[in-house]
Amino acid sequence: MIIAERIRIARKSKGFTQSQLAEKIGVQTAAVSKYEKGIVSPTFEQLQKIAAALDITISVLIGQEMTHALTHMVLIEAEYRQKQSEIDEIRANPKATNAQLQRCNELIIEVRAYEGLLEKLRKDLSLEDDFFPKKARKRKK
Repeated sequence: MIIAERIRIARKSKGFTQSQLAEKIGVQTAAVSKYEKGIVSPTFEQLQKIAAALDITISVLIGQEMTHALTHMVLIEAEYRQKQSEIDEIRANPKATNAQLQRCNELIIEVRAYEGLLEKLRKDLSLEDDFFPKKARKRKK
C-alpha cells in the first residue's frame, strides 16, 4: 500500500473530510486530494502534521518497511548538515590553521560520500526530491 492510500484510509477512519484534514494541517483541500491520489508527495513536515491531525504515527502512513530506512536517512542528513556547517565555519575563518584546513579537506571527502549515500537512499526509497525539502542539497564550490 502506498502513502497516498494510507492517508486516505486513515482520514476516512477518523471520519474527516479532505477539507477538515486540510484545515487541521494548514493546506488547501486540493493539496490533500493530490496527496491521496498520489499526484503530489507530501513533505516529511506535512506527513508529521497529517499524522498528528489523525492521531497516528508516521510509521502508519509510510509503512513499517520504510520507517527504518527513513530514520537512517534522517540521521545521515543531520550528520551531513553538521559536517557541512563545520566546513563553512572553517572556510569563513581567515586565520584557519593548517590543522583546521586539513580537517576541512577531510570533511569535504566525508560530505561527498554522504551526498552519494543520500542520493542512493532516495533512489532506493523512490522518494521524490521534494520529500525532504531544503535538506542535504549538493553545494557548488
